Amino acid sequence: MKRISFALSLCLLAGAAQAQSDISTEIGTTGLAATQARLAGLSDPTDADRFALGGVTFLRAIEKSLQLRWQVGMNTSYSELPVLRLPIEPNPTPDPLEPAMIAGLFETLVSDMGAALEALAEIPETAEFGVEISLGDIWFDVNANGTRDQGEDLMQIAGRMLLGPRAGREMAEQPELPTIRFDTADTFWLRAYTHFLAGMGEVVLAYDPSEAITRVLETNAALAEFDTEQPPANAIDQQFGFFIDRFAMTYLAATSEPDTGHALAAHGHFLAMIEDNRTFWRLVAQETDNQAEWLPNDAQTAAIGIEVPQGTGQT
Repeated sequence: MKRISFALSLCLLAGAAQAQSDISTEIGTTGLAATQARLAGLSDPTDADRFALGGVTFLRAIEKSLQLRWQVGMNTSYSELPVLRLPIEPNPTPDPLEPAMIAGLFETLVSDMGAALEALAEIPETAEFGVEISLGDIWFDVNANGTRDQGEDLMQIAGRMLLGPRAGREMAEQPELPTIRFDTADTFWLRAYTHFLAGMGEVVLAYDPSEAITRVLETNAALAEFDTEQPPANAIDQQFGFFIDRFAMTYLAATSEPDTGHALAAHGHFLAMIEDNRTFWRLVAQETDNQAEWLPNDAQTAAIGIEVPQGTGQT
């Protein structure tokens, strides 16, 4: 009986390890939405499952924002704000942009980040797990057609942000991308980053840009009535008109009276981000392994190939 019990235990452990490694393949095969739905439906999730759900929910929130941007043809020059600056393939037949869509995008982002935080909040500091994700398996269904198309891979969209222009481009061109083993410490890194995006979303909602966007678009429509078939006397509007519009939208929104509730929510997220970040570096410093690390301590190396200077955690 002891042998049978021991054998069953080994089978259960092997099954758990297999389930963790299959998350990456599942994302690559079925996409973020389907993977999120399956993980959310688990009746008795492990800490590894909770981390996977939090991570996939986080990525799914990014995917939703990219899908809305593609729908209305919102390119990377539109803003330096998170999720609005990521490059995506152009939509040949976009829908018109409605001013309230920007606030709606960030309302959804804040809500989804809250759902990711709920999953991650149940993972204690004492948890022991590892979830392996190949960066090559992550993709965003930008055009929402259910298939993985050109320009939808993680590194094609976010490589520049993660590694810089040159390194991001070089990694995106590699035939096989690194695999990261996320562990307990990385839970708090992800929590911190989730709080950051939620906080930025709350800032946008505090200074709701809908009215400012409406004013600029209406002004442009009125100015367009003066256009002729003749080329302009100078190229100022051709070269800088869009940037002036963007500045006007930002200025008009930022000088409006902020919503107190959203402003306080942003403040709370940023404080939580700092706390989780400190927890992350404290836990990382205690690690003695060196297994496909995301962000390493001084004795580890990063699987993604970046060099983290000695003493970064303490700094």
